Amino acid sequence: MLLRKTVWFWKSGLAVISFVLIFSISGCSDTPPEEDTVSETVIDVQDVSEEEQENEEEIINICIDLYDKAAEENKLDDLEIIRSIVNRLGENEYPAVDSRNQVNMTEAEQVLEFCEKVDAQEEAELTILEISYLGGFVKYDLHTKDGNVDVVRSYYGYENGEIQKEVTGRYQAEYWNYTEEGYLMFSGVWFSEELYVLTLSGAEEHTALRVQPLDETYRELSRKYLNFISFERNNMFIVDWSEEDFGDLNFYDMYDILYPKVNGQYAPYVADDNLSVSAVYQIPKEEFESEEGKEILKSLGIEGDYEGIGHCILGYADGPAPKAAPRKDSYVYHID
Repeated sequence: MLLRKTVWFWKSGLAVISFVLIFSISGCSDTPPEEDTVSETVIDVQDVSEEEQENEEEIINICIDLYDKAAEENKLDDLEIIRSIVNRLGENEYPAVDSRNQVNMTEAEQVLEFCEKVDAQEEAELTILEISYLGGFVKYDLHTKDGNVDVVRSYYGYENGEIQKEVTGRYQAEYWNYTEEGYLMFSGVWFSEELYVLTLSGAEEHTALRVQPLDETYRELSRKYLNFISFERNNMFIVDWSEEDFGDLNFYDMYDILYPKVNGQYAPYVADDNLSVSAVYQIPKEEFESEEGKEILKSLGIEGDYEGIGHCILGYADGPAPKAAPRKDSYVYHID
């Protein structure tokens, strides 16, 4: 019987990057919000009104041809395509902006007027459209009365030549603020029937939309230096650190962020549960069966009937490193 040999690899490393720059605030992430448990909550999900239905159909008809063209050219996430969709909606008197705040909001005057109505505790309604880079858009139907703002958040996705509503949630804004810098920020816990059936909870959402025009220089700097990492799942740009003192940086999520940037796909590796000190990713043997993997084995002088199975450890020790137990010769390889 052929005995299969296994070689284990361990790889560790840290990346330190320092920037000094002027940047613009990015908008909401394209990814869905994380769920947040809410207890003793009564959900009242109303049926979509005829007015909302007509509004929905009009919006889809306005931009469906642009989505068809983008899909045909495989450019649903292209900035210029997103810009054309935002501008088309603006030409039809809809306030619209992209989800990364790279395009000036159209019909911003309507948003400012609505904010004034909120401050004056008058009744008003407004629809704002946020165009996603994932092939779709979010429609915020806002209603204010007595200083409170109710939000109906609906996500529409484009697929196979059609734009369909996928998720709708409703909430009253717990936080609402139009800032001096020209951003509209609001947040709350939103609910949908599908989400509540599955989790008995809502999802916390924080929205930031740029209302006032922004100097394109800031956006160019943001695209050049910030958007590669962004603010999602990491704190690189929101804590004070230097090359000499980087203890507050969180490295554990950087691997997940950087992998798709380099490889064009999400990381296929799964982190283990021990994330308090470091993240350990198990690298499957198929990686070592690729041409690059074979080169790694060859560079280590490993030939013959061997399989490569690896672990990638990212982080730093929380205390002195323990003394390693004895290892067999030519059994464990550390690749730095």
